[in-house]
Amino acid sequence: MGHWEITPDYDTLWRIWLPGSKFMAPQSLATTFIYDKRLKYTGDGQIYVAPSSVFTTAKTLDLDTTTSSRNLNLTWCFKLKKKSKYFLRLLWCNIFPNSTTFNFNLFIGVNHTSLQNTDVTDRNSSGLPFWYEFIITTDSSGFFNVGIAVNKKDPLSRVFLNGIEIMELIDKSFVGVVDLRIEEEKQSPKMIIVGVCIGGVVIIIALIIGLVMFCFTGEQKSKEHSPLLLSQNDPSSKKIESIADLASNLNLELKIPFEILNDATDAFDNDKIIGIGGFGNVYVGKIGEKEVAVKRSQPGHGQGIKEFQTEIAIFSQIRHRFLVSLYGYCDENEEMILVYEYMDGGNLRDYLYGSKAKDHVPLSCKKRLEICICAAKGLDYLHTGSIAGIIIHRDIKTTNILLDKDLNAKVADFGISKIRVPDAAELDNTIRGTYGYMDPEYLSTGKLKEKFDVYSFGVVLFEVLSARAPIKKSVPSEETYLADWAILCKNKGEIEKLIYPFLVGTIDANSLSKFVDVAEKCVDEVGANRPSMREVVNDLELALQCQLTPVGLGKEHEGISTTVVEDEDTTTVNANELAVEFKN
Repeated sequence: MGHWEITPDYDTLWRIWLPGSKFMAPQSLATTFIYDKRLKYTGDGQIYVAPSSVFTTAKTLDLDTTTSSRNLNLTWCFKLKKKSKYFLRLLWCNIFPNSTTFNFNLFIGVNHTSLQNTDVTDRNSSGLPFWYEFIITTDSSGFFNVGIAVNKKDPLSRVFLNGIEIMELIDKSFVGVVDLRIEEEKQSPKMIIVGVCIGGVVIIIALIIGLVMFCFTGEQKSKEHSPLLLSQNDPSSKKIESIADLASNLNLELKIPFEILNDATDAFDNDKIIGIGGFGNVYVGKIGEKEVAVKRSQPGHGQGIKEFQTEIAIFSQIRHRFLVSLYGYCDENEEMILVYEYMDGGNLRDYLYGSKAKDHVPLSCKKRLEICICAAKGLDYLHTGSIAGIIIHRDIKTTNILLDKDLNAKVADFGISKIRVPDAAELDNTIRGTYGYMDPEYLSTGKLKEKFDVYSFGVVLFEVLSARAPIKKSVPSEETYLADWAILCKNKGEIEKLIYPFLVGTIDANSLSKFVDVAEKCVDEVGANRPSMREVVNDLELALQCQLTPVGLGKEHEGISTTVVEDEDTTTVNANELAVEFKN
């Protein structure tokens, strides 16, 4: 037990969780406890801290052993870089039946403290995750231990730990690939996260660029995971530092020399153009062995310096598997160039009724649902999981949902996005967005909230179902605006008029009902009545489940015929690591 693997497909932050028994000193007293009930998250951002299976498993000392053996402890030993600074997060969740109190000793390197339930008030009920964060500095040996042990003052108390996450902190410029090797004596100076899910006893090594992956929870109230401030006896360190203090000194150098981009695109050859977006031309290029998408602003065309800076500012603070990754930028000689991962599938609109619809079999119901779920999860992260606060995308549309070669979706284009603090509505003096997708409440009040994106996404859902543009002038006036027409069709009981003909007969009735219901809620004219993106994700996943396991004889089938309408312009761009060639 505790030797399974969690792949990136099941982790919202793309981490790989591996069995961690090799980090644990041999202990005959170690037992694993598994929790089979639902966790009690207190905030949306908590689900990004670790997969639920981390919190639902714990490694604990066997309380049925003899008194003499209770002086033993459970210890995990890590081989880290010498005299280096690391972020450490310890994860707990009291998942034991009939046990709401605990009191045990905690060892972090040379530091020693105790942890009891009174230190974490409001967390005495079972199934409620909590965690503590530290900044630590390794000594000249490079070895670092984390241990738990029975407190002699309370020898009958439960002693347990659910998870450990360790991330090296880099306080200098960095662009490169992540080195995942953790057992070699020499490690290249690249950013590494190593985490151990002790309950299930699991180790994680996470791909990240910068500090962004661990401190997104910093926006939550301090009572939810206040740091334990321990003294540092290591002479190579000054004292425990706060995450905020360290983050301000972290400079992620994303600049890429113009010469490299010029070579990558064959001097921005027109044959390399794969799209024309609001920012300018989009080129496909190659840096080393890595294909990239290069967006180059043209003088007098597209968006300006503000949008350029906004994309860099936002992308440098976020990273998520359902958001297109920014690799870097170039501002030499007044150039404004952004470099992204290359999404070779193009954009969603092309597959619905654009250029790719002409020579591709239409997307199946299952694939449409999967694409919508991926995009919804990306938006949910922007609204609840980012370290920067609440990020409002403000331009969600089918051309900004990009697909890779396997038609996996990611959200792109943050040029007009806004960052705001929770429970605040910003009065926006400049109305921005794309007509047909814009929140009517925002248009009338000028107040920008995350429910703006929810409305836009509702339009996208109806667009996916109907395979038509959100505004269409060549139809009767009542059908001009897709959202209005969709609601009219539903209210009249004529939803079949909205469905793209290819899909008729392939959609499970329950799946269709759930899909239309959530889309209708999203485009409610009153923002407060709209669901959160988390609720949208849940409803769409239910719709997908209905489609995969239909009731009765209504099974989905893949069609072979296709119908096509209208050409649309396209932008393309995809996600992971950038080669060291980007660094001078």
